[in-house]
Amino acid sequence: MPFHPLFPLCSVCNKRVEFTNARINENGLAFHEDCYVKTLKKRPSKITRPDLNPSPEYLRFLMMN
Repeated sequence: MPFHPLFPLCSVCNKRVEFTNARINENGLAFHEDCYVKTLKKRPSKITRPDLNPSPEYLRFLMMN
């Protein structure tokens, strides 16, 4: 890709991102879709399920009833 000062840099790999292929993350930074997917796969999930990780108070409540 030829150098163009208006092409943003990918926030993951620091290579130029064409506007036709650019995606924007929640912080307003450009990225390649493939780069972003790779970072998501590396991150541990922040989704918790209360039914799979009951609180100690809830477990005590179940034992009492």
